[in-house]
Amino acid sequence: PKDKKKGAILFTRYKKVLQATDDPYVDWLLGMMYLEGIDVPEDDAKAFEQFSKCAAKDNSLGLYSLGMMYRDGIGTEKDPEKAFGLVKKAADQNLMEAIYEEAMMLQSGKGTEQDKEGAVDLIMKAADANLPEAQFDLAWKCLFGTDVQQDTETGVKWMEKAAENGHMFAQVNLGEC
Repeated sequence: PKDKKKGAILFTRYKKVLQATDDPYVDWLLGMMYLEGIDVPEDDAKAFEQFSKCAAKDNSLGLYSLGMMYRDGIGTEKDPEKAFGLVKKAADQNLMEAIYEEAMMLQSGKGTEQDKEGAVDLIMKAADANLPEAQFDLAWKCLFGTDVQQDTETGVKWMEKAAENGHMFAQVNLGEC
């Protein structure tokens, strides 16, 4: 509902029913609703609680979302090491967004030891799985020789794939390649 008050009433009414299912996706969805203020007041602490429940069930979305909260200090204190551990567990379950985030953490050395080669391997994996952000990142790496052998042809190929998958900056940059 567009009316937040009505949405909150519906949310309260159905929350208990949904939580009784013990489905980790319900925990994740409730966490997203609290995080984004969708039909309920935005509440980072409640989002953190819901993502924690989901992660405790070893759900990749819950692990990844909780990891992002620790990374950014949303609903909790920043803890880069804990963030990396949670993101890695989600990545190990083949969640592409988590694989790409693990690559970003390895690349920067935030929460873990820096490993640029390992980061490139994970970016390639996510790009091959059609994650537009990874495709765009790989395109730039290839075009400018950052952490990989410079290869304009491959860079343009990845830029085109990212653009085809809706990456706005890739679409803009294609005119410059």
